[in-house]
Amino acid sequence: MTLPRGTTRRDFLRTIGGGAVLASPFAALACVPAMSPVAGRPERKSEGRGWDLMPEILSRIVPPTFPDRDFEITNFGARADGRTDNTAAIHRAIDACAAAGGGRVVVPAGRFLTAAIHLKSRVNLHVAKNATLAFVQDRRAICRPSSRGSKGPS
Repeated sequence: MTLPRGTTRRDFLRTIGGGAVLASPFAALACVPAMSPVAGRPERKSEGRGWDLMPEILSRIVPPTFPDRDFEITNFGARADGRTDNTAAIHRAIDACAAAGGGRVVVPAGRFLTAAIHLKSRVNLHVAKNATLAFVQDRRAICRPSSRGSKGPS
């Protein structure tokens, strides 16, 4: 398609723009008010900028809720000796918590060595006062792919 001499992109888009929008499968979306991800409420558009938007943003945040169940990692074999790799015990606690429908996986006071930890949905990892999760020094253990069979968020 050749444009007449002197035609700008803006002129071209103005000329075909109306028809292109109507032909687009997304044209219907242009007529729908934006919906916030929170409870299907229409999203408010603010004229503020930067920090002026903070109160509005904070008002839209809904904190997560977790069932009132605790799964202490020491009950699954973890040892706070600072030498034992507790990865498997922590994974067992996370798996048990997820299987029960969620709750809190608790790391009690002490120093627990671990490799990568993969949380699941509805699992709240709680590190108690005077508790430390320390990564093992073996990079292969930290960076290895998960052998837990996860294909994505669960």
